[in-house]
Amino acid sequence: MTNIPELLSSLNITDSMITIDAIGTTAPIISRIMELGAHFLLQVKKNNAVLYKEITEFFDLLDEEKKKDEAVFERKYANIYDIYSRSERNRDRDEYRYNGEEIRGFRDIKAGISCVGQIRQTRILVCRDNERNDFSQHMTR
Repeated sequence: MTNIPELLSSLNITDSMITIDAIGTTAPIISRIMELGAHFLLQVKKNNAVLYKEITEFFDLLDEEKKKDEAVFERKYANIYDIYSRSERNRDRDEYRYNGEEIRGFRDIKAGISCVGQIRQTRILVCRDNERNDFSQHMTR
């Protein structure tokens, strides 16, 4: 167990944005944050297996629906589904956000959830020489 709820209670967090790694994605912690009048951004990882699986399956279903008919998908989810893409050096990241009542599986804490998102990223290995300069191998034909 964690002492995060007690720690939060000792702070004035009203109207603050609280961010905690996956350890904070529990009903007692979310309830304490809401009771203290704060907002939260929490990460769900595989240590919260049920919630992780539900969110993953939900976004997989959205992906399938989009692949079937993108035009219908865009009309249906126009106001509640956003895709944001960003590329950085040695890293690509696609961020998928969905905000709507179809989000399921949040049980006792659902009332406090306004948005669920999924980040997919690809990391590219950085190679460095002895002087710590980045380099990459290329082939041409």
